[in-house]
Amino acid sequence: MIQRTLSGLRRAPLLDGLPQTELDRLARTVREIVVRTGQELFHRGDAGRHVYWVLAGWLRVSGSTNGSRIVFEMSTVGDVLGEVAVLLGGRRTATAIAATDCVLASLHRRDVADLLQRRPEVASRMLALLALRLARTSLLVEDVVFRPLPQRLARCLVQLCRDHGESTPDGVRVAVPLTQSDLGELIGMSRESVNKQVGEWQAEGILTMRRGSLTVQRPDHLERLLA
Repeated sequence: MIQRTLSGLRRAPLLDGLPQTELDRLARTVREIVVRTGQELFHRGDAGRHVYWVLAGWLRVSGSTNGSRIVFEMSTVGDVLGEVAVLLGGRRTATAIAATDCVLASLHRRDVADLLQRRPEVASRMLALLALRLARTSLLVEDVVFRPLPQRLARCLVQLCRDHGESTPDGVRVAVPLTQSDLGELIGMSRESVNKQVGEWQAEGILTMRRGSLTVQRPDHLERLLA
């Protein structure tokens, strides 16, 4: 178990470059937990007492109101979750649900504070992460208010390619467990509208979408939409 935890922590950008002694110490401090597909890791409004690193699997981080949901991001191996509530000492600002079976390393807030005091470079990276998430949230709000569906979806797909894409002979493959409903929730649109746009782009040879797999065959077309 310790080896699996170490392997996952090594893949976390937030902890990049830490000496092995520090990673060993962290691996002994965290608690490994399992969250099954469809289960919540935490819910919006819960007390935020732990930060989590994803060791295996995928989670959806989302917000909801009046029965509608928007997905802020899909998190996978190496990603950190729950840092906002821990740093602010408040409540969870979003809900995290396992999209697949997940294994996570959980670190209590007192140990997070200790880590940030010992390793100021980790504190700097966490601030950069918060700034990045704020910038992406601002873009999402801008898209929802001002941009038509094709541009919203193009930006989402381009970001997925950058974050999780792998070049293949057929195009950029994004192995994220996404449904068309998930895509709708990532851009604040209905599933029906996304289905129609995805269908048009599939007919034009721009992308191919199957359950659990998305391949963007013409990323240049999506980039031009954004330009």
